[in-house]
Amino acid sequence: GGAAGGGGSTLKETVSERIQRARNENVQAAVSVMHRVAMTGNADDMRECLARNPQIVNAPGLKTERTALHLTACMGWLAGTQMLMDEFGAKADSRDEHGFTPLHEAAGMRNTSRTTPAADALYEGGVACVSEVISQLVSHGCDVDTRTNDGTTPLIHAAQYGLIPVAKALLASGADVNAVNHDGLSAFYVATVQKHVELAAFLVTKGAKQFGKSSTTATSTKQRLFAKLAQRHSERDSRDSKEERSRAGGQADDGRG
Repeated sequence: GGAAGGGGSTLKETVSERIQRARNENVQAAVSVMHRVAMTGNADDMRECLARNPQIVNAPGLKTERTALHLTACMGWLAGTQMLMDEFGAKADSRDEHGFTPLHEAAGMRNTSRTTPAADALYEGGVACVSEVISQLVSHGCDVDTRTNDGTTPLIHAAQYGLIPVAKALLASGADVNAVNHDGLSAFYVATVQKHVELAAFLVTKGAKQFGKSSTTATSTKQRLFAKLAQRHSERDSRDSKEERSRAGGQADDGRG
């Protein structure tokens, strides 16, 4: 009797484990679907997927810990980003295994998985919407100077790609232009190393200090020369802007005469 009872207990545990595994597999399948939808921009499919499984809204992927919000943000999908946060409570400050938040994803518009025409179209449209995506993420609680595991802020991350509209959006939301990562590298430093002269010049106009706080990063002659180029570029833009305003004023005077 005891042996039979023991066998019955073992059988029940096995059945229970199978049921739990099936549930887990269903959840994982739903997460995979949701993440695919996040890369293609179908709002109806996203809403249906989450209506059936609202608990998976902040679930990480199978291969990385990026959430659906990471993916909509990196694609610049404004409607999807808003839906996830407003309708289903997605966490704006969720982190992947490297400490990247959806705000970092939006700041870098980094995406290596655009394998369909729909994803390409969504990404191209997202470039124009990324500033609003950034604003939405910040307003929903993501710290504009949130840091990855190596101390990279969204602005420093954006500097790798030379995205001036992104930098403007981050600074408008209160980003620290002179924040540095754990290696002492600032957004200005990263922009100069990546040869994004226009962005480096723009950061200078916003008060960027050359190379942040790291004494070692200022030792490279090449980097210092490039910083001077960015500075000259900034001064030229400022001079051109003044001349343009002066011409506009002269034309206005002519009109009054």
